[in-house]
Amino acid sequence: MQNLKSKVFLSLLLLAILIMSVGYATFATQLHLNGTAEIISSWNVRITNITVQNKSEGCDAGTPTFTNTSATFHAKFTQPGDTITYQITIENLGILDAKLNNVLFQEEDKNDTDSLLFQTTEIAPLLKAGEKTSFNVSITYNKNTNEQPKVTTKTLTGIIEYVQA
Repeated sequence: MQNLKSKVFLSLLLLAILIMSVGYATFATQLHLNGTAEIISSWNVRITNITVQNKSEGCDAGTPTFTNTSATFHAKFTQPGDTITYQITIENLGILDAKLNNVLFQEEDKNDTDSLLFQTTEIAPLLKAGEKTSFNVSITYNKNTNEQPKVTTKTLTGIIEYVQA
């Protein structure tokens, strides 16, 4: 009798476990999550134009050229006091705001002459998406030059670095 009670109890226990398993499977749900992240911002700060703003009579401003990241000009002067000014336009065509991180203008040392003088105007410290700014580079044949200089060329190299604001 004891053996029969044990068998019945064991059978009921197994039946209860089976019912609980079916019940769990019926009320259990697996949830799946799939996600994708995509960066859609764009960074596009570039030079979009360079023009001659003014030049002294008799000077040759050449044909300035530019790419997205560089501007080139070649000025020729005839007499002391001559000046040529170039305007360089920078535009933020991306969707991220840009702030000015570094500006470095360096005159070439090997052509050490005070006969040619470079001057630049201030560059915008913040360039919001879709905005543009410009600055000027002026080159002057020093009016205080009294004789023909031995060195007649001088190069200016500039780096303008914008970073994400």
